[in-house]
Amino acid sequence: MSQPDVYAPDQHSHAIISIQRSYRSYKARHRASTVSARPQVALSSLSASQRFQVASLSLVRVILQSQFVFLMFSSDAIVLEMSQGDQASSQRLLTRLGNFETLLDFFLAPAVSNLVDSVGRWPFAVVPMLVSGLLRCWVSTPGAGLRSYVAYRCTQAVVMLPFMHALVGMTTDLLGRGSDVNIVLGRYIGLAATVLRLGLLQAIKGAGARQSFRYAGLCNLAAFLALLLGTKETLPEKLKKPFSFSLKTFNPLSFITTFKKSAALKALGLMSIWQSLPMYNNTMILFRRHKHQWSQADQSNQMMLFSLCGLLESFIAGPMLRSQGLKGAMQWGARIGALMNLNTALSPTPKTFFLHPILMLFMQGMTTMERLSDTEARLLGVGQAELETAKSNLSFPVRLLAPTFFTELYLRTLSLWPGFNFILVAAIQLVGSELLVPWTWQYLRPDMLEQVSRA
Repeated sequence: MSQPDVYAPDQHSHAIISIQRSYRSYKARHRASTVSARPQVALSSLSASQRFQVASLSLVRVILQSQFVFLMFSSDAIVLEMSQGDQASSQRLLTRLGNFETLLDFFLAPAVSNLVDSVGRWPFAVVPMLVSGLLRCWVSTPGAGLRSYVAYRCTQAVVMLPFMHALVGMTTDLLGRGSDVNIVLGRYIGLAATVLRLGLLQAIKGAGARQSFRYAGLCNLAAFLALLLGTKETLPEKLKKPFSFSLKTFNPLSFITTFKKSAALKALGLMSIWQSLPMYNNTMILFRRHKHQWSQADQSNQMMLFSLCGLLESFIAGPMLRSQGLKGAMQWGARIGALMNLNTALSPTPKTFFLHPILMLFMQGMTTMERLSDTEARLLGVGQAELETAKSNLSFPVRLLAPTFFTELYLRTLSLWPGFNFILVAAIQLVGSELLVPWTWQYLRPDMLEQVSRA
């Protein structure tokens, strides 16, 4: 819960985890050196047309953050319905589609980033929303089956590759890199989206999978209209870069050079991979349905609690980091995660799951890791975009293989011990907190730690 617009993995189905991974990856990858280098600007210095564009982009962000309410209830359920209730085949299909998206991201993301900086932002923001909205509405029709869903996911994976780069780039072109205005806007957008999600959770209770999926498609079409009518190209012609067909543009192994720049950066990269392993255990919803008859109403209530707790995080994160210290924050984040997974595996009642949103408030490990790696990279002269692309490509084998591993492990142990996945994940987290964090810390320089602590 390091960001108000990103839900905790605890509450996600496989498809939503895949969507959120892409969102966070693109948002981080393109927030710095691949966007224009305009200085920060005050909102009052913008023209009326530019302020209208900022308002339209903010509306799009609210819509997209809120639509996960619909996707959370429908993305897995619609595939299960199309598979006539066969949980094993539906889960394997979702995992394979996630692997396909991972492969696309690994091989094409560097070239896509270059393409958006060369052609411009606007078409790569508008067209994906239109295509995605139409596809989701099509898949939600009564006659659509598994082939339709697979066609939708494959097409969506391709057209959405440049979307977050374009959306973040448009905002940065208008407000400047690292804009304080954008930070403040982000807080208000997160608050508005949270309030809207709470309202939508009440409104869609009882809605079926296809109906919820149709609502998600309508959200995409609403975002398309906001972009079509409220925005225009923001990247000036003089700042457009020529598209390069060089090996560097298409080389997914360029991350090796980045991580060779320091032992600390290499250790932090490996630690971040280990730290991310639990999010690939994509069997949470299946397990809860199987063991506890977890219903849509239960999911809705927990999601509402997550949203409410998300409003409190900004008040708790700072004091938590100051009281625990950087190393303690990483260790306690993993320990609390292990406790949550053990509770999931062993609890005789689903009522204890409602403690998870509260516990998530005290998990600042991912936030600390991002701050450490960002600071080390900055001291080495590594750009933010280069760092995020390097981390994404470094984690490629894990992103490709881990979802399949956890899916097969769950399905093969279902009859004996369906909670085994979560015990394994808890063990991974404890190994990280007690062994890997101390190992990583020996490579971190005091001056870098001091800078992070002062930030």
